[in-house]
Amino acid sequence: MKCKYCGKECLDSFCDDRCESSYARSVKRAERYKNTFFICFILSLSPLVLMFLGNEYDRYVISLPLIFLGMTAIVFPFATPETYDSFSIKNATIAIRSIGAIVCIVGAILMFIIV
Repeated sequence: MKCKYCGKECLDSFCDDRCESSYARSVKRAERYKNTFFICFILSLSPLVLMFLGNEYDRYVISLPLIFLGMTAIVFPFATPETYDSFSIKNATIAIRSIGAIVCIVGAILMFIIV
């Protein structure tokens, strides 16, 4: 059986008390900040929706939502329960934060490329 937090092989659901307390802390944090995550996610996508409704856009309308979306993924690295079952919470968090950092970098690059 794999540990629910770190993904290592163990006899029980958790390797030790540290993994169990980290798992409980992660679940509590996800429950506490889920509404804030959804608000940030919607706010980061709203400029893109507004861009399609109007004819004018500039580099900030394209790049700032990407930067904000990446920052949301870094601050709130939440995934689906299926992802946590497949990769463990620790590994999924690392992957989501890495993807968020890449999205931030792409947004920053686009800010300077698009004229």
